[in-house]
Amino acid sequence: VPPVVSDCRGPVAPAPCRGRFSAARPACDCGAAMAWQHVRSCAAALRRLCGLTPLLALGIIVSTTASTYYSAWVRPIGIRDHGLVELCIFSLEIALLLWSYLSAVLRGPGFVPKHWEPSEEEFRPRVGPMQERPLIAEPALKDLLQYCSECECYKPPRAHHCSDCGKCVLWMDHHCPWTGTCVGHQNMQAFVQFTHYVALACLHSFLLQAEVIVRLFYHWDSSMRFWGFLRRTQTLITIIFAIVALATMLLVGSLAWDLHYSITHNTSMVEELVIEKAHRRRGDAKEASFIYPYDLGKRLNWEAVMGRSWFTWLLPVPPNSDPIWPPVRHECGTFDFSMEQLSQKAMRLARSSTLRALNEFDDGESRCRLLYWCSFFRRYGGCCSDGCCWCFSPGCTGPRLSVQKGDWVVVWKKRTHWLSVSLLDGGPTGTVIDDSGWVPECCFEELRKSNRYQVPFQTLLQGAWDAQPPPGDIEAPVRKVRVHGPLVRVMFSRTPYILRADASGAVSLLGCTLESCDEEKARWSNGEVWTRAPPVQQPGCTTENGRIGLAPRGGGAGGHKCYDSDDSQEGDSDEAPSGDAGSDGHADATGGGSPDEDKKDR
Repeated sequence: VPPVVSDCRGPVAPAPCRGRFSAARPACDCGAAMAWQHVRSCAAALRRLCGLTPLLALGIIVSTTASTYYSAWVRPIGIRDHGLVELCIFSLEIALLLWSYLSAVLRGPGFVPKHWEPSEEEFRPRVGPMQERPLIAEPALKDLLQYCSECECYKPPRAHHCSDCGKCVLWMDHHCPWTGTCVGHQNMQAFVQFTHYVALACLHSFLLQAEVIVRLFYHWDSSMRFWGFLRRTQTLITIIFAIVALATMLLVGSLAWDLHYSITHNTSMVEELVIEKAHRRRGDAKEASFIYPYDLGKRLNWEAVMGRSWFTWLLPVPPNSDPIWPPVRHECGTFDFSMEQLSQKAMRLARSSTLRALNEFDDGESRCRLLYWCSFFRRYGGCCSDGCCWCFSPGCTGPRLSVQKGDWVVVWKKRTHWLSVSLLDGGPTGTVIDDSGWVPECCFEELRKSNRYQVPFQTLLQGAWDAQPPPGDIEAPVRKVRVHGPLVRVMFSRTPYILRADASGAVSLLGCTLESCDEEKARWSNGEVWTRAPPVQQPGCTTENGRIGLAPRGGGAGGHKCYDSDDSQEGDSDEAPSGDAGSDGHADATGGGSPDEDKKDR
């Protein structure tokens, strides 16, 4: 049983570790159903092993090993004799290499089963405290976890969808073509051992076979003996495989060294990108810095991946850590990482444009039949000149989307006259349908006529609010709430929640619908009322038309029109200090420049 960890800002005993998802077992838990499940797992493992790249990797390992055995022990041509002890050591290295490689391939990374959804007893005790929620309401699963429309399941906090595998992978690090599958929770330890054993065995093999190159220099003084030794078939094969061993050692060894950073910080390559985006997003929004919740310290991080004993560090054994609810830092919550990913997707949607379709498009129209050559030549940017390219383009081999005239879509990206879009249910401010695909650009309005996607009342909700609890709820705390774009968070909290829109045009937050909203008040369906928070007046500020202005830095006249720090941080206002002249008719000492210079200073 794992130790008690700190979760949701309080000590909570975690659920028992499970190698498989207990919630994903079939309804008929009989022996025949479980046997059929094992047969399917074994068939999938053998299918991965029989792939092109795994067989190629095994071929390189076997051929390099055979060349080393032959040139060092069977028919030695080196400069020294290699005894039985060195033979046993090299054989042990190859055995550990093959064991770890086969374990990484056959075991797989661990996938999230289809239609998986955590039970109420699993996720409800792990939700953060009420003081960190903008509304007095219980969050739903869609507010805490990501939903995968392809797998039709909720993704655990550290799960990510792999397009190559077509499944959601637990603790996904990357998709390795040499194993034919992803590197994740189940095979991460075996993959780390494999990279180290490859570097060690290739170094040993290179040192053994490089003696042939040294022996060539012994015959350097005699041209006849030099070329006679070099023309031997065994000499040429040994030199070739010595170079192969050296190149493999450098390439795989660099990957093994890079994995040290991931294990030390208990992160993955995918999560490193999420962390980088989190720091950039929070820096732009002037929020508190992001704390990665799974960095438990160097020792605990290594134990989470490699185990606690030397036996598990050397041999590839199945992990015993919890793939669903891993332990987190004491100042973080279970859903901090998944909610950060939801926030990044919401901000990406807020930066996207909406367009209306002028022509209909069928996803099966003019589908090219030379998909292989199209995908090959598409790398070199081939397209037609009429603005609607059907060949050598993303829309030729990628997924397409059917649209009807008058449909509203949100645009994700543009490539060679094709747009990657998703349909909107309910107009330009409606709900985004998960399915996305490529549509020709000529089917829509011009991009310059597009507008940014916004949920209804998003502009009115921007800024700081005082959240008053429902009438009669004495225990509910009064909270300071800030809205930035589609994200809502409580002051001094690191977990944002998302404003959502439905097809009817209503706005919801934590399952509560926004009933009315103006510049001063916002009423929610649970009875709570938000009132506009008064701006904090700074020393030396002046008031003009109910707005609070910051005094100029040089202490000049109070005619400058600056807004409070909250508005300036959130970017609600486009105005900047104008550098107006003081009462004496002269320009201010710090604001006497041009408006462009003042904007730069601002």
